[in-house]
Amino acid sequence: MKVGSPVVGAARTTGPKSRTSIRAILVGLAFVAYFRAGGPGGVGGYHLAPGALVVVFLMAVGVNPLLRRMRRRPFSAGELLVIWAMLAVALTDNIWVYLPLSLAGPFYYAKPANQWATLIHPYLPPWLFPRRPETIRWFFEGIPQGQMIPWADWAAALTPWFVFAALFYMMMFCVTTLLRRQWTDREHFSFPIVQIPVEVAAAGENRSGSLLALPIFWTGMSVPLGLHLLNGLAMHIPAVPSLRLVIPLDPLFHNRPWTELQPMSLYIVFAVIGFGFLLPLEISFSFAFFYLFYKVECYFGGVWGLEMPWAQGYISREFCQNQEIGASIALFGGILYAARLHLKEAWRAALRPKSPEDAGEPMRYRSAFLGLAFSLAGMGVWLWAAGVAPLMAALFLLLSVLVGVVCAWAVTGGGQFFLQNTFAPLEVMNKGLGSLAVGARSQTMLRITQMIFVFDVRAQAMPTLLHGYKAADAGGVARSYMLRAMTLSAFVTLIFGLAQQVWYVNHYSGLKLGTWLYLDAPQLPSQQIAAALLNPVCPGLGAFFTMAGGALLTVFLLAMRARHLWFPLHPIGFAFAGSYAMYTVWFSFLLGWFCKLLVTRYGGMKGFLLLRPFFIGMILGDGLVASFWSIVGVITRVGYPAFSGIS
Repeated sequence: MKVGSPVVGAARTTGPKSRTSIRAILVGLAFVAYFRAGGPGGVGGYHLAPGALVVVFLMAVGVNPLLRRMRRRPFSAGELLVIWAMLAVALTDNIWVYLPLSLAGPFYYAKPANQWATLIHPYLPPWLFPRRPETIRWFFEGIPQGQMIPWADWAAALTPWFVFAALFYMMMFCVTTLLRRQWTDREHFSFPIVQIPVEVAAAGENRSGSLLALPIFWTGMSVPLGLHLLNGLAMHIPAVPSLRLVIPLDPLFHNRPWTELQPMSLYIVFAVIGFGFLLPLEISFSFAFFYLFYKVECYFGGVWGLEMPWAQGYISREFCQNQEIGASIALFGGILYAARLHLKEAWRAALRPKSPEDAGEPMRYRSAFLGLAFSLAGMGVWLWAAGVAPLMAALFLLLSVLVGVVCAWAVTGGGQFFLQNTFAPLEVMNKGLGSLAVGARSQTMLRITQMIFVFDVRAQAMPTLLHGYKAADAGGVARSYMLRAMTLSAFVTLIFGLAQQVWYVNHYSGLKLGTWLYLDAPQLPSQQIAAALLNPVCPGLGAFFTMAGGALLTVFLLAMRARHLWFPLHPIGFAFAGSYAMYTVWFSFLLGWFCKLLVTRYGGMKGFLLLRPFFIGMILGDGLVASFWSIVGVITRVGYPAFSGIS
């Protein structure tokens, strides 16, 4: 399942792998602590980690030239890439965001009308949640003047969840170690996101003849910088004209069956256009094609008068959710099938002590297999102690690994820096087994655990870890050293992030902060639990057939791509077609695809290489201006949406 082409750029992939200086770790940790303590400029929430790109870019164009003038040693490409990887881990992780919200929400929003106190509270172990009523009330309503945040109560509740988070991260480090060689060296994934920091880091080490010396790069950067600066000024000064970068299409679809196409909009996101140009044509085209394919399905469902309910908690219809469950299961099977020989070799190497086959890996294969077994067993025991049936815990963890691997496959090979699913493990379990078979106690704790660790796949760090290993190769850094740097970053991120989230929401009040994150997200798990308990979900033939159809179409797409190089469709687009992320980025991927199609058709590879710096500049410029308005927003209290508002 070859997804793309090798990284093009100034990557240094040969030669001995070495450590970088301790200063790279210290600088990385300083920025991690700054951003996770609430410092502005660290735009995150995307697998691109825009804030990390901005830091490396500013060090390349500002700090390194200053160090050279001072006759001090500038940061090498390897050091810059270590800093980038550490920040990427910190800025993509969102466990610390959802954890306090998910612990307080079931209690604060419990009302007699929703019956959560009788339906849900009996299944919530006291040792996993804040115990004092004022702890929960102050979190959403703000801490009274003269009172202190009840840190002891929060620490008691968060500590066991921290243990689960450590095991969850261990699982991801082990899985990515086992998959790294298959995807990097055998299937030659393109790692489009890594191309950007690699180019910037190489330019920071030696600017002469690099990306930063090309006028076309700065021209590309000026496009998003100019337009977003203009639109940002218009938000602060109404007299300044602005240019709309989001065009809603819903007003065009006001009669049935056209209303079934809603919601639908055109988002112009310059970073996505840039990646659409860098990606192989079939991938960027498939993102747009399968989103429109999904909308055609909705249209004909309206023509035929079919009921197409919305998937609870997601923007997609249930039939699309079922299709994508089947597609992801088929992709996971295809990934394992493609990696079968490598995994056998890794297993044989694990059985031999000090095998040379895994000497350059982030960790020894024996450690990876043992760590994977230990982390899965540890999470299983943790869930059992929390009241989850052992079989349900095992199935939940298996499906969590499936979601993470498919997500990593899509991001590292497909460059989809804003990725979301239309389902999580419990959706598969409820549809496949029925909510009654899952059980009320298991349903409750798994739903809350899922909200924290799996609901938003940006909590899945597998793509970021694989990006770090690829960046280590490009910078001549030992992968094991990069692993330790990212592990340290993850630990500091969780500690600082949780402390900052608790402090921030207590002081500014979750109710006053508003937005989906502070008002709707804390209620979503309990709403889904109550729905499953009051209206049990039973396995149905309709759901089975749509899941089977999604799996069969995915197998067909994989087979066609394996047998025919000309085949223009890639299953990566089908597997995420109905997600909120695709709703926001499909049009920009289409624009990037169209630009590349024209350039390669009339200019060939020479034309592509000539314009490639322009589109890299667009990606960097979009990230840079997002960080700029993030800093300005802290001062003016006027927020400006990053990346044209996708989030």
